[in-house]
Amino acid sequence: MELPSFPSKNPHLFIFAEEDMKWFEDFIKSKEFAEALAIVWCYGTLSVDSFTVRCKNRSIVARFKELVRKTRPLRSQTAYIQSDKNKPYDQWVCSMHYMHPFVLQIKNMGWVPITYEDKPYPTGEFDDETFVKTYIKIHHALDSSYSKKIKYTRPRLRIHGTDNVLEKINNHLIGNLKIGKKKIQKINISNKTKYLQYTSKIEIPIILEYVQAQESIEKYNSLKLGYSP
Repeated sequence: MELPSFPSKNPHLFIFAEEDMKWFEDFIKSKEFAEALAIVWCYGTLSVDSFTVRCKNRSIVARFKELVRKTRPLRSQTAYIQSDKNKPYDQWVCSMHYMHPFVLQIKNMGWVPITYEDKPYPTGEFDDETFVKTYIKIHHALDSSYSKKIKYTRPRLRIHGTDNVLEKINNHLIGNLKIGKKKIQKINISNKTKYLQYTSKIEIPIILEYVQAQESIEKYNSLKLGYSP
């Protein structure tokens, strides 16, 4: 791979030394690359001269910086909910030069911005199991729902994404965990983001253990499920 060294509107010249390139050639063959790939598939954004990972969860962004060389310092910034500019929130940010070999690699693998209607599943060679585990771990929601009709509280695990990504995850869980096939469901406010939903008290713990989502495992164990008086 040719060594990139391109100036941009950013006053700092981007230089990827031969030593860094040797690291990258090994990195793209590793499980750590698949982990970083899942992070950017969930939280990566591209601007004129930089690629950025943005997330409210500091540990996710910090992990990305730990995985990928030649990234800029971790920092926090104020962001706003798109539908309500009066509701600011803090998010964490880690960016890199737009010509970083990692950015070039993921674009070759099919990465597109979140504005793309149906983001594809990555193509090419990478550790598929690590990608799926990481994606689910950082891009799921766990709560419970209550049925007044039968007075029953059930758990609810939702994995968010696009059709292409969720279909691959669906098949992966079917093949590797013998989880039942789920229908991809649409979020009413968005045509882009959809989800897989799991409500089985057998399947949800299996999935959470598989992806090692410790915080969600603890939350699941604290839920008050079942029939109420």
